[in-house]
Amino acid sequence: NDMMRAGGASEESLLWWFSVVMSHVLRPSPSLSEAVRHHRAMLPEKYLVMHVRRGHKWVETPPHPLSAYIKAASNISASTGVRDVLVVTEDPQVEARLTALNPPNTPPGDIPLTFRFTSHKRRGYRISIPQGIKLGLLSASEENQVSLVNLLLAAEGEGLVGAFSSGWSKRAFELMVARQNRIPLHVSLDGVWGP
Repeated sequence: NDMMRAGGASEESLLWWFSVVMSHVLRPSPSLSEAVRHHRAMLPEKYLVMHVRRGHKWVETPPHPLSAYIKAASNISASTGVRDVLVVTEDPQVEARLTALNPPNTPPGDIPLTFRFTSHKRRGYRISIPQGIKLGLLSASEENQVSLVNLLLAAEGEGLVGAFSSGWSKRAFELMVARQNRIPLHVSLDGVWGP
């Protein structure tokens, strides 16, 4: 592995070890594998991943503007030629705003990106997911399934836009690294990867 040839405990070698461990630990059940296959069949061969965290993130810090995510995805798209973007979010407003930007509605001068979503029953509450589960507003089973399906789909992405303050974005990135055996193009809107 190229990342290991440098030797020592560099950030890249640490990332490689986390990636390998994550890919070996995460072994989906047959029902989860079937759900992933179902959603994967609706996606193009190559796609970028954009994790727009709103629900739980909102209780910690103000969210990053959607325009920052779009700009980062456009930059990765310009480098890779990949125009399809799987968007992972719990916010139906984000889905609506991005769907409205799909071609032919792309603003002049912008790279035409096609935003795609997995189907889910997320309600877009502005509370933490654990709190929503405690209050009976969310189902732990549904939330886990949506999160894991999206995580496994994200692992197949060509590049990632997210926020590494989110454990989900970090895990998606680690799985991408393990799958690609290299560091894919990525943008974190709030910091660098770290364990």
